[in-house]
Amino acid sequence: MEVDVRTMRMKQTVSEAVRVWRTRQETEAGTDKERDTPLPIEEVLQSIPRREQAVPPDERKLWIPYVESARIHVSIGRSVMRLFTWLRVMLLIWFGNLSDQVLQRDTIKRRAVRFREVLERAGGTFIKVGQQMAMRVDLLPWAYCVELSKMLDRMAPFAVEEALETV
Repeated sequence: MEVDVRTMRMKQTVSEAVRVWRTRQETEAGTDKERDTPLPIEEVLQSIPRREQAVPPDERKLWIPYVESARIHVSIGRSVMRLFTWLRVMLLIWFGNLSDQVLQRDTIKRRAVRFREVLERAGGTFIKVGQQMAMRVDLLPWAYCVELSKMLDRMAPFAVEEALETV
């Protein structure tokens, strides 16, 4: 029955608002269209009644989807290890390119192969980044995209238990 009462109240509110609007339109049509003074703010701005909440606040926890904030427990040591992993990847790529330039054997194909191999050795997230970068021909040179595309379907599988433990 509550829904019917709400529906009736809503219909009454809407019909009242339409009636007020129509009477304003009729009075404005009868008066001079060009006014010297603007309308008072009370006539322009009107408060809107707040709608009733469908679910009381104490019952919301029983509804799906209800998300509780979860604390993320990451140690300082783990964060530092991630930082060193990123630094290691960048330094391996940079020093490899530098050594190829010094030894005068620098080609884009060698750089692309090194980039793929470093990402593969770094594992996990870096492999996913490489797979996403393989599809971005608009951002990377063609040789890099061809080399990184090898990561899309030629990756070594890993144990399901390891995946479940990570998740």
